[in-house]
Amino acid sequence: MMNRILSAITVVVVLVIAAGAVLVADAGMVPDRPEGAVEDDAMLELLDEIFPDAADFLRDPDVDDMFIAVDADGEHVGYAAIGVGDGYGGDMLVLAGVDRDGVVVDTRLVEHSETAGFVDDIEDPAFRDQFLGKSADDPVQLDDDIDGVSGATGSATGYTQAVRNALDRLADADRVDAPEDDPMMETAWELFPDATDIEAHDSVDGVFVVRDGETTIGYAAAGIGDGYGGDMEVLVGLDTDGVIVGAKIVSHQDTAGFVDDVQDPAFREQFVGKSAADELRIDEDIDGVSGATLSAVGFAEAVRDAVGLAAEVQE
Repeated sequence: MMNRILSAITVVVVLVIAAGAVLVADAGMVPDRPEGAVEDDAMLELLDEIFPDAADFLRDPDVDDMFIAVDADGEHVGYAAIGVGDGYGGDMLVLAGVDRDGVVVDTRLVEHSETAGFVDDIEDPAFRDQFLGKSADDPVQLDDDIDGVSGATGSATGYTQAVRNALDRLADADRVDAPEDDPMMETAWELFPDATDIEAHDSVDGVFVVRDGETTIGYAAAGIGDGYGGDMEVLVGLDTDGVIVGAKIVSHQDTAGFVDDVQDPAFREQFVGKSAADELRIDEDIDGVSGATLSAVGFAEAVRDAVGLAAEVQE
C-alpha cells in the first residue's frame, strides 16, 4: 500500500516538474520586444490596422507622435505620424501611415470632439480610401483632390487637414521625401484636371504619360520657342489621337505684360482641337496678339516643337 502511495506521489511530482519545464521553455521562446516599442494598446491597435503585415511598431526616438513599422528582421517597412486638423467640434487627431516611398497606405482617427454621426461619415471607407496612394507631393485638400462629405463638411475638412499635417510632419522629419515644387508637373495637372496619375515617360524626355486609372488618356509634352526675351517653354496636352487639349507657358524670359497676353485663354484656346496636321503658325491658322507679336510667335513655335515630341511616343 505504501509503495503504491509513493509511486503515485512520484508520478505527480514528475508531472508537475515536466509541466513547469514546458512553461519555462515556452516563456523562453517569447522574443523580447525591441527597445522603444509602442506600449499603448489603443495606438498599437490603430497601427496594426494601418500596417497589418508589420511585425512590431516603434516610437520615433526623435519626434513625438511619430512611429516606425518594422518587419520581423527589424527593417523599416513604413512610418506613421499624428496630424492635427480643425474639425467641426475642435481639434481632430488623425494617424496617417505611409510606406517607405511616402505613399499613404491608410489613415485612422485618433481623437476628436465631433458629433457621432459626422464621425461615422468620415470613417466610412468611401471617404477614407480617397487618401490611399496620396503623398506629400499631392494637394491633399478638400474640394481639390479629396471629395467632401455632404452634411459633414467641417469634419471632413478637419480630417483632411490632419492628414496633410501628418504628411508634412513626416517630410520635415526626413522620414519621407519632402515635396518639391515642379512647375512642369503642376502645369500637366492643370491641363488634365481629371487625370488620376501623371508620370514622366520612361524613354522620351519632356513627355508625360497621363492616365485615368489604368487607361492612358493623353500625353503632355514640353516644347521650346524663341520668344521676345529668349527661350519660352510651353507644355502642351494632347489626347491619345494627338489632338491638342490645352497649352500653357511653363517658363519664359519675356516681359510680364506680353506673357499675360499670350496666356490669355482667348489666344491659347486657338490651339485646342488642332494637331500635327495643322500649321500651328501665327497668321496662318493662329491669330497673333497685337503688341505681343514675338511672344505669340514664340508660343506657337514651342507648341509645334511639343507636338513633334509627343508624336515620338504616339507612333
